[in-house]
Amino acid sequence: MCGKIAFATLYCALLLNFSTYICLLDWYEFFTTLSLIDLNKEYKFDYIIVGGGTAGSILAFRLSQNPNNKVLLLEAGSMGKSSILDIPLITPLLHKSIYDWKYRTVPQDNACWAFKDNSSSWPSGKVLGGSGRLNHMLYTRGHPDDYKEWFIDCDCDFNYEQEILYYMKKSENQVGSQSNNEYYHGRGGTLIVDDMVYQSELYDSIFNAANCLNLPIRDVNGKFSSGFSPIQINIKNGKRFTPIHHLLQNQQPNLVIKTQSTAKEILLNANLEAYGVNFIKSGDKYDVFASKGVIISSGTIGSPKLLMLSGIGPKKHLQSIGIKSKLDLPVGYNLQDHISTGFDLIIFEEPLDFHKKFVSPLEVLKYILKENGILTSVGVEVLAFLNTFCLENVIGYDLCEAEFNHRPNIEFLFMQAGLATDYGMRMRHIVGLKSVVWKEYYSKFVNNYTASFLPILLRPKSRGYVKLKNSKIDSKPIINPNYLSEKDDINILLAGIRFIKKLVETPPMRKIGARFNREIFPFCKTFTFDSDDYWKCYIKYMSFTIYHPVGTCKMGSFSDESAVVTRDFKVKGAKKLYVVDASVIPKLISANTNAAVAMIAEKAADSIKMSEVSSKKMCKAQPICN
Repeated sequence: MCGKIAFATLYCALLLNFSTYICLLDWYEFFTTLSLIDLNKEYKFDYIIVGGGTAGSILAFRLSQNPNNKVLLLEAGSMGKSSILDIPLITPLLHKSIYDWKYRTVPQDNACWAFKDNSSSWPSGKVLGGSGRLNHMLYTRGHPDDYKEWFIDCDCDFNYEQEILYYMKKSENQVGSQSNNEYYHGRGGTLIVDDMVYQSELYDSIFNAANCLNLPIRDVNGKFSSGFSPIQINIKNGKRFTPIHHLLQNQQPNLVIKTQSTAKEILLNANLEAYGVNFIKSGDKYDVFASKGVIISSGTIGSPKLLMLSGIGPKKHLQSIGIKSKLDLPVGYNLQDHISTGFDLIIFEEPLDFHKKFVSPLEVLKYILKENGILTSVGVEVLAFLNTFCLENVIGYDLCEAEFNHRPNIEFLFMQAGLATDYGMRMRHIVGLKSVVWKEYYSKFVNNYTASFLPILLRPKSRGYVKLKNSKIDSKPIINPNYLSEKDDINILLAGIRFIKKLVETPPMRKIGARFNREIFPFCKTFTFDSDDYWKCYIKYMSFTIYHPVGTCKMGSFSDESAVVTRDFKVKGAKKLYVVDASVIPKLISANTNAAVAMIAEKAADSIKMSEVSSKKMCKAQPICN
C-alpha cells in the first residue's frame, strides 16, 4: 500500500509540473515570436503551405530544395521547441494540452456510450509537426490492394511499385533491422524509421503465443502486409523524430516558417484561381500571396474547414450558415476512422517490467544519460495485422490469404498498460471516460496489473462527415464519424475480442501470469457474459478512436462526383489550389496512416513540380494515373 501511495504522489507531481511547464513554454514562444509578425517586406511567395504536419513539412522541404522557389509554411500552433515534448512515453500527456486542437465528435448512436456525451475525443496536433507530434510514432504501410482501391475508377493499369512503393521508399529513412532490405525500404528520406529500443517480457511472450497458433511473424512493411511484427517507429536517439525535425535541421533560406498563424481564408479571384491566404496572428489579419500555388495540408478536419470557410464545399450547407458558395464540392463527406475497443481486458498476476518502472526516477536518469529505457517506449512493443476469416480457417493463415485473396481487416496493438494503470489520475480523463463507468468498472482494477490488447477495425464500412457550425474561424467543426453504423464493423471487432481471448490462453501467455478479464461490464449485465450479445453491447460502450481519420477531401478522377481533388491533388474546378494530407485518402488503408501521408506528400511534391514545368511549356507533364 505504501508503494502505491508513493506512486500516486509522484505521478500527481509529475502531471502538475508537466502541465505547468508546457503552458509556460507556450507563452514564452508566443511572446518571442511577436517580433516576427511583420510581413510588410515579405508577403509575396511562390508557394504557400497551410499546415506544418507530416505532409506540410515534407512539401516545404521538397519545394524549397529549388532555390528559385520562395516558400511560406503557415502553422496555427506553436513551434513546440522543447525536447521534452519528444520523449515517447509522455505522448498521452500531450493530448488535451495546448498542443491539441481538442476536437470531439457529436454524440454517437451506436458507439462511444461509455464516454462523455456518448462522443469520442479526437486529438489533433496544434503544433509545428502536427499530429506527428502527438501520435504513437508507429510506422506501418498497409496492403498493396488498399492503394489499388484508390485508383479503382482510373482508366489505367495500376502499378503498386511505381505509384506507391517508390514514394514510400523515397519518404523513408530506414536505419533499423530492415535497413538492408533495399527492395522494400528506403534510406535518406525525411521520415526516420528504427526499431523499438525498450522491450519487456511481453515482447517474447506475444511472439511465442503467435507461434503456438501457427501465425506468421515478419516485417509487415516488406513483402508481406500481414502477420505479427515488432513495431517500427519514428525515433532517433531515444526521441521522437518526424519530418518537421528533419525540415528544421535542413531549412533553406528560401523557406519562411510562421507559427501561431491561423489561416482564415484562401484568396480566390473571379476565375477561382488561388492567389494567397488571409491569416490571423496575435489578433491581427494578414494577406500573403502565392504566384505558383496554395497548398492546404491542415489535416482531415482542418483542411475541409478552411475550404468551406473559403466558399468551397457543399453549396446548401455553406449557404445555410451564411457563406457565399464559390465552388460546389462534397467537402467534408466520406469521413472514415479506425475504431477500437478493449481497454484493460488483460490482467497479470504479477507486475510486468513496464508496471514496475512506469514512473521510476532511475528510468529518468537512464534516459538522460543513455537515451534508452522505459521512457523510449510508446506503450506498444508488438502489433499484428490479420484477417478474421483466415484466423478461423483450418488450411493455415498464409494459404488462406493467398487462396481467398484476403488482406488484413483487423489490427492488434499489444499495449502494456490500461486505463487503470495510473489509478485513474490522467488516462481516463484524456479519453473522456464517464465517471460512472470508472467508478462501477475500471476502478476495480487499480490494485491489479492490467494491459490492453486492442483490436482495431481497419476497413470500416461506416461513413461520416465534417461540417461547419457557423462561419466563425474559431468555432469547432461538427464531426460525426457515424461509428458502427454498419453491422459488419461491430462483427469484426467482436471477432477481434475472441482472438485476444484465444491468444491469452496460450501457454506462453499463461507462463507470465496473463489471464482474460472476466469482470462483468455492469452496463451489459443483462446479457450472458462472453456471449456475442454481451460483447456487442460492450463494444458499443467501449469504442474509441485510434486517431486515423481520413477522406474528407476525397481524391479521385475528375468525373467522380464524390471527389474533391483529382489525382494530381488539385481542387476540382479551381486553379493553383491543392490539398495534400490524410483528407485526400479515398478509402482507409489496412494500417496506421502516417506513413501513407508521408508517401502522399512525396508524390504530391513531384506532381506539383511537374505542373510548374508544364506551365512553363518546357515539357508536357504526364498525369498521375488520372
